[in-house]
Amino acid sequence: MVEVIRSATFDRWLTKLRDQRAAARVLIRINRLAAGNPGDVKPVGQGVSELRINYGPGLSHLLPAPPRPGRPAADRRREVHPGCGHPQGPPDRRRMEKEPIMTNETFAPFDSADYLNTFDDVAAYLEAVLENAEDDPKVIAAALGAIARSRNLSEIARQAGMSREGLYKALSADGNPTLATVVKVAHALGLRLHFEAIA
Repeated sequence: MVEVIRSATFDRWLTKLRDQRAAARVLIRINRLAAGNPGDVKPVGQGVSELRINYGPGLSHLLPAPPRPGRPAADRRREVHPGCGHPQGPPDRRRMEKEPIMTNETFAPFDSADYLNTFDDVAAYLEAVLENAEDDPKVIAAALGAIARSRNLSEIARQAGMSREGLYKALSADGNPTLATVVKVAHALGLRLHFEAIA
């Protein structure tokens, strides 16, 4: 697992995205990064890499290079910071190498639940998760966990007939919930599982 730290600049950028599907894919991409899968990454200079998301017109974030073995645990973090936007070519990349990317900035641990504020956010997030889950039930469970954390977890646990601790564990990254649990949680969240034929 990789500790992902979000910046205030990132928060402002993500909350201003009008395309909820794009925002959902950003959250999923960062969740994969936190799970240790950086995916499509390209160095842009000064130990910073561009984390690219192939969706719509293109989305990117900036993150420090992976830590080298032997560095202190406190340094083994990746920061998500799109403050400079998407670099537009060699001139901008050269400018980035000369100028500091971050000055006075505030940071906090990243959690997808912090960005799921409306039912439309939740629907877009869950739809994107199901499209990108690659048949991994843990990805779906983790997504339901994020949605549950964005709501009243105790009330959802009560409606699902589970303890709060049991629900939290079942929907964690290491959890392995049964289909019955997934269905109960989805129902408590006001969601319905949907199946369709694939070509």
